[in-house]
Amino acid sequence: VGAVVVLLFVASIVAHEFAHAAAARRLGQPATEVSLLVLGGPSDLEPDPVSPATELWIASVGPLLSGLLGGLLVVAASGLAGIGGGVAEVAYWVCWWLGLANLLLAGFKLVPVLPLDGGRIVRAVAWAVGGDLDRASASTVFVGRMFGYFVIGGGLLVAMSVDLFYGIWIVLLGWFTTRLSRAAVDRRRMQQLTAGLTVADAADREPAVVPPSLTVETLLTQEDQLGQGVYPVMDGNRLLGVVFPARMRGWLRRPKPEERLLDVLVPVERTVTLRPAQPLLDAVERLEAMRIDGLPVLEEGDEPRLYGVVTRARVLERLRVRHALAQARDGSAPVDARG
Repeated sequence: VGAVVVLLFVASIVAHEFAHAAAARRLGQPATEVSLLVLGGPSDLEPDPVSPATELWIASVGPLLSGLLGGLLVVAASGLAGIGGGVAEVAYWVCWWLGLANLLLAGFKLVPVLPLDGGRIVRAVAWAVGGDLDRASASTVFVGRMFGYFVIGGGLLVAMSVDLFYGIWIVLLGWFTTRLSRAAVDRRRMQQLTAGLTVADAADREPAVVPPSLTVETLLTQEDQLGQGVYPVMDGNRLLGVVFPARMRGWLRRPKPEERLLDVLVPVERTVTLRPAQPLLDAVERLEAMRIDGLPVLEEGDEPRLYGVVTRARVLERLRVRHALAQARDGSAPVDARG
């Protein structure tokens, strides 16, 4: 029963996220992929919703589907409760636990914190009232933080007066909520900083490349002067893969003198790569998620031809230049560029 419930619950999460994507496409909002995390994949659609009504409908359809499905399954379980037999008993427990899980999913997604569906609903309402998306986003972040602090306070009361274990879990839930709100602020700020920029705008078209015969020890020594962070391994004009000196230092404490880059490179078919036309925000998010200093950029097409590399330093330099130009043009910074 547990295995069946888990498999069906995963299918329910997929249905929840596809409901968002289907509603977005029907309303003319681009939706090209669905990311699945523990409880779905909360992520901002690109570009921003065109109107408060669009935002409200796209955000509401997922919890509505999960809530409706959960309610129907709980009702079905109630109908199976009085029926005898092993099959009916299995069906009862599957419907009961799957229904509760979907109700829990709907409730979790309705928490008023960006980028969850509840936060989107709050933002849509604030947008409709105030008429400004940025102010609505800021207001929603404030609501999310206050909600998180409220949950933390409730958890402390439960820990002191009812049950320490449950209280700690509630405090952790509130802390997680405040972290989500902070992440939404940072992502919104980065969206503004990178708006209209592509990977090509920050790519180094003439990066330092290394041959496969170069020793690991030599590269690690050269990295102290070059500081590029990622090095394409080239055999003539053919890209074989890439090496990341920082990662090699982590697992190669004392490289063997005869060890070559060909022995330790990440093959190009297993390498996370970027394309010149991708939004620069994609590069920033991948660099942060993978905790690396750079990624290779490949030319458009099926052949893995090197276009250049994007590094943290290049991205920061490009954003600083853009921020300085905006200040010179407008007399003040349009967005906070700290971090």
